[in-house]
Amino acid sequence: MKMIFCHCMGFARIWVGVLCLVWAVVAFAAAKKEVFLYDHGKKLYEDNCKGCHGANGDSSAYPGITPLPGITMRVSTPYEMSKISARFINKTFVGEDASALYSYIGALKGEKGFENPGFLISPYYLHLHCQDVDGFRIIDARSKEDYEANHIRNAFSWDFSSAGEENSVEQALKRLGVKPDTFIVVYDQSGGLDATSIWRRIFQYGHTRIAALDGGFDAWMKGNYPVTQTSPLALQSRYPKPNPPNQPAIEMGEIKDLYLGGQPDSSTGICFQWRETIGDSGLKPADEIRAYFQKEGIQSPSAYRVCGSMEELSFFVYLNYLLGNEPVVTTKEQTVVCLRGDG
Repeated sequence: MKMIFCHCMGFARIWVGVLCLVWAVVAFAAAKKEVFLYDHGKKLYEDNCKGCHGANGDSSAYPGITPLPGITMRVSTPYEMSKISARFINKTFVGEDASALYSYIGALKGEKGFENPGFLISPYYLHLHCQDVDGFRIIDARSKEDYEANHIRNAFSWDFSSAGEENSVEQALKRLGVKPDTFIVVYDQSGGLDATSIWRRIFQYGHTRIAALDGGFDAWMKGNYPVTQTSPLALQSRYPKPNPPNQPAIEMGEIKDLYLGGQPDSSTGICFQWRETIGDSGLKPADEIRAYFQKEGIQSPSAYRVCGSMEELSFFVYLNYLLGNEPVVTTKEQTVVCLRGDG
């Protein structure tokens, strides 16, 4: 019996070794394929796209040209992107070429260098697409009075103070005619707390095709883009409830105190002033924000016990999504933000 057991253990070890070898070969082949697609996509981009879109993908040297960073959030397949490119360069990419170009463009971070640039929309980009009432919904997070005075064309007013609960968010999205493939852009006066509060509520609800307008309405006006006092109309949708973003189980380890907005007793913990991340043209570049995080001692991965308003928390969470820090928020006994990435 002992000999049979030893033989079985020997065969088990062999099979485990074989499975590990197969896994290693598959992983190596996948990594090699990914590198090939990136390099091939880069070559295609430099030969066909860089001249107009620039190295970072967000050049506006040619009037009407669409910035590319984050576009894979709005253009969901290589085939769809190939159809769009064919209208401008009279060339259709198919098969591996289409996949490679789509992969490379999906990795573009833009001039500001965010890991997930699709969550941030420039006024220039929105100006190009604000007439696309089928694919876009624009939400104005300012007061009703400010909205009625002037707003971006085809923007809907959103009373964020009364739409915090899940059922309110669901009903609001239905009233706005939002569908699963609708891309939402939300803005406030200056690209701050109100817009990111709505962004986080809708994102947590499960609609992740959503961005904030960089610099808000102030940046829109600074760009001399048109405004209106006319409110748009939308057919109510039967939007099926989406699945919320995955919130994996996490090990928190040491939890540090993080004071949002600079609480009076912030000397005992780490302080985050959201205004320090805002520049003259919207959010500061990612490198400057990371340098500010480093100066204040905000690190990733880490866990933080948050003290501050829900609006400031939403801004902090949104900012870390942009940076690629994969924030996870828990609120059982206390509000804790875990930054899991290395952005």
